[in-house]
Amino acid sequence: MSEAQDHARDWLEQNLEFIKEEGAELLYVCPFPDCGDTRGHFSVNLEKRCCNCFHCNVGGSIVGVMADYTGKPRKTIYAEMFGSGPSFFAGDLSDLLAITAPPPPPVGPDGRPTKVLAAPTIPEVKGIAWETAFADPLDERNRAAEPARLYLFSRGFGPDYIAKYRIRFAPPTQAAPWGRFGGRVMIPATLRGEVIQFVARDYLGNQKPKYLNAIGPPGKEGRKPEVPMTSGECFFNWDLAMRYQTVVLCEGVTDAMKIGENAMATFGKKVSAGQAKLLRYAHVKKIIAFYDDDVPDAERDDLMQGLVALSSRYDIEFTRPGGKKDPGEMTPEEIKYALNRARPVTPFWRLEL
Repeated sequence: MSEAQDHARDWLEQNLEFIKEEGAELLYVCPFPDCGDTRGHFSVNLEKRCCNCFHCNVGGSIVGVMADYTGKPRKTIYAEMFGSGPSFFAGDLSDLLAITAPPPPPVGPDGRPTKVLAAPTIPEVKGIAWETAFADPLDERNRAAEPARLYLFSRGFGPDYIAKYRIRFAPPTQAAPWGRFGGRVMIPATLRGEVIQFVARDYLGNQKPKYLNAIGPPGKEGRKPEVPMTSGECFFNWDLAMRYQTVVLCEGVTDAMKIGENAMATFGKKVSAGQAKLLRYAHVKKIIAFYDDDVPDAERDDLMQGLVALSSRYDIEFTRPGGKKDPGEMTPEEIKYALNRARPVTPFWRLEL
């Protein structure tokens, strides 16, 4: 056990009733009075910095749960438990990450719960009519599809990729209301199968910018929203990646497709507060950040501080392309090597990069 973990255990035993130790799990009496636990159902894992009560189902980040129990700010609890400076918890992101204790279930006359509280579920979102809005690049009967198809093949995205990721295209003569996307391939972000955002990439080689994101609510530049969510509220490849307990976060959609099914793109050089909130609906345990090597220092600071904040709930590791600009330019062997070299993210990341 590390010095920080020893420090945290001392803090816990000053504030909770210790029962016993079982491997990596420390068992305490649940501190929440509505729970009624007396036998040590409150399990703490200091390596993962998480906890769970198997009696009342309170659980999540140990820092967040203890903050709810004591009424102290999370940054104060972190400093008290682990003896480290809490400055990297500043901002809205850390507030979204801790799972708060659920309210106690209603009880009957005998004092027993009358029902089990359901786990949170992702809100229903109605997506756009994807398959009818844009054309299929694999349709050989459509002569306009050939340039888009050849572009995708040249990037290493063959028929299997096109079908798996539901890639479409808009010909240069694309009609309204999607006319501004003419001459681009469309790569969608989905939530429960519904297309809620998409990226449009120029395949003609003569349009700027190369990438366009669809406009989400509330709209901008006098345009109405085109999709139900902004790029800062979702991930590319969420539906496929959520089948895995370890996911890889990267910047662009083509990076994610090259890395594999468990990769998600953040549509930018950091994890937004909206994306951190969406992660709360997943069963992810470990996140590997795999971003481009050409990230400016200021943007890298934002990215790493956000990852440190995420580490209060997930195992977070960080790796770099190593000689290549971004993961999308790497071979499968190079990607595998880079992922195997991933290192844990700590508050002292500046000294470790």
